Amino acid sequence: MGKTYLPVKDAEFHTFAGGLVAAVAADYAALGVPQALADRMAAEYAAFDERYARSNNPETRGRATIERRRIGRAVLTRTIREAVGMIKANPPVTASQLYDLGLNERADAVRRSVMAPIDSAPALTVAEVEGHRVTVTLGDVASPKKRAKPESADGAVILMHIGPTPPADLGEWRFAALTGLTQVDIDVPASAAPGAIVWLSAQWFDGRKRMSAACHPIFTHVQHGGSLRIAA
Repeated sequence: MGKTYLPVKDAEFHTFAGGLVAAVAADYAALGVPQALADRMAAEYAAFDERYARSNNPETRGRATIERRRIGRAVLTRTIREAVGMIKANPPVTASQLYDLGLNERADAVRRSVMAPIDSAPALTVAEVEGHRVTVTLGDVASPKKRAKPESADGAVILMHIGPTPPADLGEWRFAALTGLTQVDIDVPASAAPGAIVWLSAQWFDGRKRMSAACHPIFTHVQHGGSLRIAA
């Protein structure tokens, strides 16, 4: 098992987290981190920073401030792990960039480098539609009812097309999302009128940026209001 990138000691964690938060805030889009997550991580670091200072100040140090620091670190750690998962699932991010961020190499990079390309497309399903937001789930065709990636997949690219029929040429689709998760929200452009047909497709990618075939397109509609939850 590879060494964790998260320092154990609070002082080292404080320094590491500060550097990572600043780097993500400066370049969140290129790293594959949503702005909302980058902003949340920055706010949680600011709260942890204040608690860290108070717990180390002889005039304010005590059980209460130490416990508040511990809780603040736990909250920030969860968000850092979420952001780092997205960064590592983002194919354009190189091993050198990971090193500069203080992160270790993708744990299975060497193992996956000798694996065969992913030979199956994702099983893509619409889980819910709320206005212009579509929630989709991804699964392995070997077990399509489970939200799981093939062993060699790092994540998936979601593609979208608005119109009556899906294009045969993938080049005519628009990029919708890049994710390392098996459930993702897709924001349909506000210019799409209620009732418009929204086509979706997806491809797996692996650690060497090799893409699987695209899955068979599925479709849904922009909702007039409220939400539509699709039965499992």
